[in-house]
Amino acid sequence: MAQKRIIVVENQAEIALNIKTELTKFGHDVPAIVASGEEAVLAALRLKPDLILMALTQEEEIRGLEVAILINKVLTIPVIFLMAHADNKIDKLEQKNGTYSFLHGPYNAQDLMSTIENASQRLEDMDEIRRLNQDLQLLIEKIEKLRIPLPICL
Repeated sequence: MAQKRIIVVENQAEIALNIKTELTKFGHDVPAIVASGEEAVLAALRLKPDLILMALTQEEEIRGLEVAILINKVLTIPVIFLMAHADNKIDKLEQKNGTYSFLHGPYNAQDLMSTIENASQRLEDMDEIRRLNQDLQLLIEKIEKLRIPLPICL
């Protein structure tokens, strides 16, 4: 797996440092650890990371999702939500938007690395689909231009 620049959003310093330690063991760079959604937005805009890991408690879920949506309006960055429990409402959002991933606890370092790899691959796939759609649109426009009847064919 290629090295990623990852921002960690976690308001408990000890947990944040443990996450950073695991990420750096696997060769990733953690240029920032922030404790709030507002700090996450500012750090994302300033640092333009490859990925954001955002720890969420049940009370913070909706706020965390709003932060991720705000970030993704400006930058296309995969966001992995680290959650203490499974939530069906949140899982439905994951199915609707490919830039969000969810890792439900308890999880280990290998689960985290696998989720990072999957989120990164999903973003690459989405970028390729966008590129192919643009190419397809250009081809459709060219075909439409060719369909203009020639005067001698009337």
